[in-house]
Amino acid sequence: MPIPDGPTVGVFVPAYNCEEFLPACLDSVLEQTYPPSQVVVCDDASTDGTRAVIKEYERRYPSRVEGVFHDQNRGIAANLNSGLRRIETDLVSLIAGDDSWRPKKIEYEVEEITSKEEIRWVYSGYQRIDAEGNVIESPEAINAGEGDIMCEILVNHVGLRNWMAEKSLIEEVGYFDESMEMGEDVDYKVRLSERSKIGYSEYIGVRYRRVKSSKSFTRDPLDYVSSVKKLLKKNKYKIENMSKKNKNKVIITNKKYINKAYKKWAKNSLEERSISRLVRCLFFSVKHKKINFALRGLYGKVKSWLLKAIS
Repeated sequence: MPIPDGPTVGVFVPAYNCEEFLPACLDSVLEQTYPPSQVVVCDDASTDGTRAVIKEYERRYPSRVEGVFHDQNRGIAANLNSGLRRIETDLVSLIAGDDSWRPKKIEYEVEEITSKEEIRWVYSGYQRIDAEGNVIESPEAINAGEGDIMCEILVNHVGLRNWMAEKSLIEEVGYFDESMEMGEDVDYKVRLSERSKIGYSEYIGVRYRRVKSSKSFTRDPLDYVSSVKKLLKKNKYKIENMSKKNKNKVIITNKKYINKAYKKWAKNSLEERSISRLVRCLFFSVKHKKINFALRGLYGKVKSWLLKAIS
């Protein structure tokens, strides 16, 4: 398919141990009705056949696909930056190696971003799919927003995945924060939203795959709590400058998320019968005493189990 006459589009694809899903991902990107002229696939030292898949696509599409290979695992943010640094097109988009796009995702986003002068980045609707590609959540159930949506980003109330942005906006914002082990994507979207309103294409262009090996399933609750607190601290001045309504929404909603993570951590500790994990959980809940740490429903189980453990 020939490259269109409009603005050029580049796509970077962070990949790690996604051999099973990467071919479908790359096919969906390369076969867009508005095809990208540059696709950069970054392998973060995968231990499966991901590298071989990338090399095969480099062979098949020598003028469009470029592989970047890390000798050691450097983390999500560094892998994202490896791809972002190589994109030289007018517009930039991204997709995880286990996700895929529907055929007109790029076409509709280019139309949106070029038709409104105040819009410098854009995104499409999405649906969640399982490992087999079956839809597990309908598009109607996922919130969408446009314009100034920094508050919605910080409370995770917007289905903003696989955005597209002007290269000039990317150059202003810079790269992903490699000091963040989690939440680097949210932080980057906050920084984008600070500089430009966002456009929204109602076309359901993204298919977001949820598999049990993904980080959203396997993340440690404490890592999640730490990432949320770091994100809020880093963006404190932006939150302080929000309206009172939005500021309270960000603070209260994230406290609920943290509280939920602590409860999950405590429950997992009980199920695993791990005293060390439970004590660590209780220690951090006290350390962050400003958080309403609600273990009320688990208190009886905790007390009973600890008495048995020390008797």
